[in-house]
Formats: sequence, structure tokens, C-alpha cells
Amino acid sequence: MSRILFYSPFNQRSRDTESLMIAFHNKGHKVVSLSQQEGHLINEFLMSKGIEAYSHIVKGNRVGGFYFLKHLFFFIRFCWKRNIQVVYSHLEPANFVASIGQYFIRGNTYLCRHHIDEGQFYQFEKDLYYRITYRLAKKNYCRFQSG
Repeated sequence: MSRILFYSPFNQRSRDTESLMIAFHNKGHKVVSLSQQEGHLINEFLMSKGIEAYSHIVKGNRVGGFYFLKHLFFFIRFCWKRNIQVVYSHLEPANFVASIGQYFIRGNTYLCRHHIDEGQFYQFEKDLYYRITYRLAKKNYCRFQSG
């Protein structure tokens, strides 16, 4: 069975992602969750279901280069130490780190992003981090579109 990491910036619970983690866990896969924030509510819930849940918090400016570098180095070490085979990254802060980190780990990385009409209004595609993330992303990504 695979060792699957769900990597996210979650601080609160996420029912859709939780259900995926539980389903993989119930199929016998080793599922691990790593949040870029405290993750108090989601971590507590996941641990009650037998899923390892961790948080890695970097103090400081959330848009600065050092912020993301610290997350990147931690992500790479985390994946190597736990022999992660599949990374399911969810939402932009985690996707940015995973899109760079995928070149330094053994596992396959899948970036999950959500596109909504509001994203076009705010012109997400003009954001530097957004463009870097999806330029570096291999073809392994999930894309959900509403509308």
C-alpha cells in the first residue's frame, strides 16, 4: 500500500479532503496530513480516525521568500523521512511549495486547485506565485472548476 501525504494550508476542517483521507486510510494506505497552519480542528479529527496529522508553522510574512523556503525545506525533509510515495497538495500556498519540492522527492505530486469565476475577476493568473506554481507543475494536477 502507498504512503500518501495530504499537504495543505488548512487551519479549519475540510470535509471533502477529510473524506478522501479516510477513504484511502480505510483501503489500507498509510495516510499522513501536513498543514502549514495550526490545524487544530482538522488535526484532532484526523487523529481520532487513525490518521497521522502534523502542522508546520513558519512565523513571519506569509508572502515572503524566506517563508516559502522554510516550508520547502521542511516539506522535502518530511517526505524523505516518512518515505512518502504520493503527495496530494491542496490550495495555493501548499501547491507553490509542492510544485518546487516535487523535484526533490521520490513520490508523485498532485496539485489540486479550484477555479471559480471570482478567480478571473481577481486575475489570479497575474500573481507571480500562481504562475510559478503551474509552470513548474508536472502534468499531475487536479483541476476543479465551478460555474
